Amino acid sequence: MKYIEADLKTERFIHSQKHQTAVFLPSREDSYERMLEEGHTQFVSNGASPEDEVLHNEKIIQLRTALLELEPDEAAFIHALFYEGVSERQLSKRMGIPQRTLHDRKVKILVKLHKLIEN
Repeated sequence: MKYIEADLKTERFIHSQKHQTAVFLPSREDSYERMLEEGHTQFVSNGASPEDEVLHNEKIIQLRTALLELEPDEAAFIHALFYEGVSERQLSKRMGIPQRTLHDRKVKILVKLHKLIEN
């Protein structure tokens, strides 16, 4: 086992007097950390880790569950603002209420959603 590990983990030169050649044999085993230090980035993922993806999906499920627990008018309100991209100003005109009242209502519903998600 020691000989196999030595062949895999060490780099070396092979020199041939007969053929007047010198060949460098690199190590066949390398560490991820050393490769990163040397700038080899082909193994670096720019995307989210699998754990982050699972947590993100779990949060989405919690949010969807919490949205189902809102009153229908509250859910429609949140849907318009965050899913349809309607601005507070546009929604206040559509609903015929002052924008400040609409903003306060939004904050109240978001606090309610946050509590539903935590439970």
